[in-house]
Amino acid sequence: MVAHPSLGRYGKVSEGGGSQPSGASGRDQLISLTDEQDIYVPRFGWVRDGLLWAEVLNRAQDKMDLYFIDPHSGQSRKILTETSPDGWVKVTDDLRIFKSGDRFIWSSWRDGHTHLYLYSFDKQNPLAGEAKLERQLTRGDFEVLDVAEMDESIGVLYFTCNKDDPRQQQLCSVKIDGSNFQLVSREEGSHEPTFADDGKHYVDSFSAVLTPPRLSICSRGNSCKTAWDSRSVVDFGLIAPKFLDFKADDGTTLHGELLLPANVALDAKIPLIVNVYGGPAGQLVRNEWIGTTGLFHQLLARRGCAIFSVDNRGTPGRDRKFQTAIRHQFGAIELKDQLTALAQLLSQYPQLDRSRIATWGWSNGGSMTLYALTHSDVFKSGVSVAPVSDWHNYDSIYTERYMGLPKENPKGYEESSMPKAADRLHGSLLLAHGSSDDNVHFQNSVQMVDALVKAGKQFQFMIYPNKTHGIGGSSSRVHLFHMIENQFEHELGLAQP
Repeated sequence: MVAHPSLGRYGKVSEGGGSQPSGASGRDQLISLTDEQDIYVPRFGWVRDGLLWAEVLNRAQDKMDLYFIDPHSGQSRKILTETSPDGWVKVTDDLRIFKSGDRFIWSSWRDGHTHLYLYSFDKQNPLAGEAKLERQLTRGDFEVLDVAEMDESIGVLYFTCNKDDPRQQQLCSVKIDGSNFQLVSREEGSHEPTFADDGKHYVDSFSAVLTPPRLSICSRGNSCKTAWDSRSVVDFGLIAPKFLDFKADDGTTLHGELLLPANVALDAKIPLIVNVYGGPAGQLVRNEWIGTTGLFHQLLARRGCAIFSVDNRGTPGRDRKFQTAIRHQFGAIELKDQLTALAQLLSQYPQLDRSRIATWGWSNGGSMTLYALTHSDVFKSGVSVAPVSDWHNYDSIYTERYMGLPKENPKGYEESSMPKAADRLHGSLLLAHGSSDDNVHFQNSVQMVDALVKAGKQFQFMIYPNKTHGIGGSSSRVHLFHMIENQFEHELGLAQP
């Protein structure tokens, strides 16, 4: 069992090994790649028989080196260095070694966006020198999200990206010479391809906001046949959300969506719930199936409530400047963007009731809920599920990537701590957490509860025994969502179902 890596302490790295290629001796070989002590090896694998590759990331996560390694001799060579001094290096699974054994694909956001690059190296003597950049394969105002497949027989690379709309995920292709960029998938929404070993066929997992998942078997020429489809939701009477754009205070475009209840009197004032995530690991405003949370919001809309979400700066799917805006702080910029977009929404939709606004979120969204209730007076109520309340309590790799080490950024950690602001709680709070949460540990809510009690603040706290971060199981999920619904019914005066 490996201990949870705590902030300010270096996480224990477990020793292990992988399967060996044919011809390997089977003897353990100690390999030293760098004199640095605090490093991560986030990815490694085989280039070919007798040659390994490994990525070495520094503790600050703003520099990553790619090494080639001879496992027999232990000799290694650094062939590429990726740096991001004003942010962090994105660790991905995009590295692809050509079967020809002399080239590879590398992803980087060095030009401000995540794009793909072609490198070459000496096939006969791969440890002789650094890899050579041949060309940038993709470019433009969009993000490459994932490398899907490389068909060397025709010299084509397949990948997913969000070209033309950060709310979508499309399958695209480009030739290895950098020409002929093409959109392979056609339907608006989110496509998740899984390629066959031949690189010529793939399964496309597709969904859109009101279109539940569908699996299709496709050929390289984009001929697809549906293999499995979800149950139809046509008869559910689902309401399509409106995609909206807002401006942050620096002029950055923020993408949002609004779900308005149907059949509301023209002179009625509509209560509003802001569903928030706001962190670097999640994007809420996407053209993909709404899922469990979205269906819950549909039920709330039937009770006369509007639901709003906006992806603030710091969330994924946008350029480097957008994502790194939150560097060395959690909470302030995110809340500023949330409130700025909310003010613009209220001016555009005067039927929304400014006196009946609530917020809720899970995980980082739970953290944002706590931060909003302790750093603003806009929200009448909030529901925080499984929140990080103090970033000293969370995983060191994740937290230090964005916040830096505590000793180097004490002010950032101090100002991002919600227990320290417990005396400023505004609005009615419902806090919920699973006692066995192995992602965001239960101590986060315990510390928040302790601080709120000491500050003389009244609130509700629900513990789900033995439940982990997702609070799984039908009985617990139903209970939790009923609690959330009851909280909003009581605080916002929702219409009867």
